[in-house]
Amino acid sequence: MAVVVCKRNFTRSKNEITRLEDLITRLKDEDITEDSYEDMRTRWKTYSGNLNLYETRRGALEEAVGEEELLNTLVPQESEDLFANESQWLLEIEAKLVQYQSNKRREKEAIEVRNQREREDRDHRRELEEREHRRELEEYEREREERQYRREQEERADRREREDMVSRIRLEELDVRRMEIQSSSGTLNRQNGQTVHSNLPKIELLKFSGKIEEYQGFWDNFSSLVDSKEDIDENIKFHYLKNQLTGEAASLIAGIRITNENYGMAKQILNDEYGSVHLVNNKLFTEIKNLQANSDHITDIHELYRQLEIKLKMLENQGVCLNDNILSSILFQKLPFTLQQNLAEEKRTEIITVKDIRERMHRELQTDRVLKSMNPELSYSPSQRPGISSPGTSYPTPRRFTTESLAPYSGQGKFPVPWLFPSFKSILLQKLRRLTK
Repeated sequence: MAVVVCKRNFTRSKNEITRLEDLITRLKDEDITEDSYEDMRTRWKTYSGNLNLYETRRGALEEAVGEEELLNTLVPQESEDLFANESQWLLEIEAKLVQYQSNKRREKEAIEVRNQREREDRDHRRELEEREHRRELEEYEREREERQYRREQEERADRREREDMVSRIRLEELDVRRMEIQSSSGTLNRQNGQTVHSNLPKIELLKFSGKIEEYQGFWDNFSSLVDSKEDIDENIKFHYLKNQLTGEAASLIAGIRITNENYGMAKQILNDEYGSVHLVNNKLFTEIKNLQANSDHITDIHELYRQLEIKLKMLENQGVCLNDNILSSILFQKLPFTLQQNLAEEKRTEIITVKDIRERMHRELQTDRVLKSMNPELSYSPSQRPGISSPGTSYPTPRRFTTESLAPYSGQGKFPVPWLFPSFKSILLQKLRRLTK
């Protein structure tokens, strides 16, 4: 029985290697590529397994069949030759696969070496570029600091000069005002060696209509005059409180009876509705965003500056930090184009902060006040606004002074000072004489 099984198994293997002859021949002649490598290696393993199985079954058959003559009949020489040829072909195919894999490994190593060299070159170039960039940045920073220092020195000098000019103008105005008061009011009334003073005016309680930004001022006023008074009953304070409320605020507590117990509840309701810091801040931010100048006239532009400064100071009083890029962007967009351009040129690559914009608006308003104090009749058209005019536009000549009496400008951006004019004292004296007549 065992001999029959061995014969049958060997016959199957013999037929299999006969079938493999053509497959192995085609595999031997096939070129190896990156895409076909794995498939060829799989087929080589399969064919090698078939040949090994043939060799194993032939050995089993030789052990089972003892007769040499019968064995030669069962294992013909043609099958042995075919087995030898196919084994040789598979060895050649294996050599091709090994050679291909070795070549691929060498190529990969060469690519890795080249990539490593390129990475090192890139890193070296990047390091050199970064070093050069740092050097340029340091040089630029040094130049920027020098420019900033010179600009600060110039600004301090200009600020001192403007402050001195404003102080002198103020002193002259005070002297003129003092002389006007003395000439119009006469001597002070005295009674029993004592100066008679008029009574101070009565402080009025503020009204509150429900505007959230006015609540804190209203409550400070009401608290100091009414709520803090310990000698006034709670229901009386409630009466005062209701009398000072109008509109939405009045309707909020309209249904509450006036009693001592309900006064605290009414205060709490008002505080919950209008005393929230976040609500006030949101309201102020919205008003700042919506503020616009009525026209391009200098008066409307300066009124916009004043309103913006009021809102910003109210935010500061609320404890809000104004160092915010969004707020600075909103304020910057409200400035005239030339003022935006000047700020951008001053700051260059630096961020324009809210502080920078406020200082610039303050300088504009201060310059306007100085000009008006020098000549109250002076006015500007939109194209002649100081600090907002296009480059090359000069300020209008004050009509109060003649060309003979005007002193020359002391430098770029410097205005003539009235007390330097030869005719200034005579003008003041003429004005005082008219007032005393």
